[in-house]
Amino acid sequence: MRSVHSNSRLGLAVFFLAACAKAGAGQDDTVGENSSATDPFDSSASLGSSSSASVTHASSSGGLGGDPHGSGVSSTVTAGSGGGLSSVSATASGTSTVGVGTSGSAGQGGASPAGCDHDVCTSGGPLKATCDACSKSVCAGDPFCCDTSWDNVCVSETATFCAGDPCGVAGTSSSATSSASAGGGGGVLTGNLLITEIMNDPATVEDAKGEWFEVHNMTASPIELKGLVLRHQFKAVDAKAIELVTSSLVIPAGGYVVLGNNGNVATNGAIKVDYVYSAKLTLNNTKDYLAIETNENPATVIDEVAYDAAKLKVTGKSRNLDPKWLTTLGNDDDTHFCAATSLIVKSVDYGTPGKANDACK
Repeated sequence: MRSVHSNSRLGLAVFFLAACAKAGAGQDDTVGENSSATDPFDSSASLGSSSSASVTHASSSGGLGGDPHGSGVSSTVTAGSGGGLSSVSATASGTSTVGVGTSGSAGQGGASPAGCDHDVCTSGGPLKATCDACSKSVCAGDPFCCDTSWDNVCVSETATFCAGDPCGVAGTSSSATSSASAGGGGGVLTGNLLITEIMNDPATVEDAKGEWFEVHNMTASPIELKGLVLRHQFKAVDAKAIELVTSSLVIPAGGYVVLGNNGNVATNGAIKVDYVYSAKLTLNNTKDYLAIETNENPATVIDEVAYDAAKLKVTGKSRNLDPKWLTTLGNDDDTHFCAATSLIVKSVDYGTPGKANDACK
């Protein structure tokens, strides 16, 4: 997740992050369809020190307390001179800024904890739960922070999960007003949309004809996806693996849409697809990253999912998010998904495209 800086602050941020943060440890695996390539989960290739200078999340309701993935602000983190943060600003329709110390002990803008790439107040590669008590608490509450990247949401969550608000982000306020009806440049907030189901390995047809994923509207208003960006893989791994939604695609309030690589029900496994994306997007069978972003520079991530076949291997069944975990925090954890149990009509595959998911046992 990305952030906004002035040119001078960006240069300063990159300088100090390069000095204070090493690339996060990754895992070796394939990222293409049965082919070897750069691991999208390797933070040194994706959200490591070079790209962690700025991270932005927009949010859907409330303040930074509770679930920041569903909070009502867009928070921007700027690297400080002590390896921590120099400012944290929360923005929705209004803006407020909270200063954070630029030097001090680890976890409060100071030196990196021993054996870890950076402290809990600095976005970057994934941290270990063993870094300190705060990282342990955040990782227990949001495994994405230790499995994929310690992004700005993770920094924000220190106010929720850690004693004493070590990064000074609590209490940030905003007026958070949005109709959540327009795609593209900021009308849709993080948490408004949720990736709830992924068919990355169909059995009825080959992958190139039958991959799809489902997006759920979490709000009480229709949302237009036209102008939003679909991303497959981290930007640093493959910046071209994106798809701009160019035609109108409205998700009704509380409803679902299905996006797939083939709109022909006769050849795609009998799936009604609401939007057909190009070959730029493929859903890997091993590990992958899938996100919905605003079409801005830098982009704001509306929702993201990282999955790993080592945790859930499915063929002919969709990766189905348990309905009890319908939050941007809930779908960060692969263990909250299970293989779908409902047979798709006129197909031998299983899934619930375009409707509520199966409950996981």
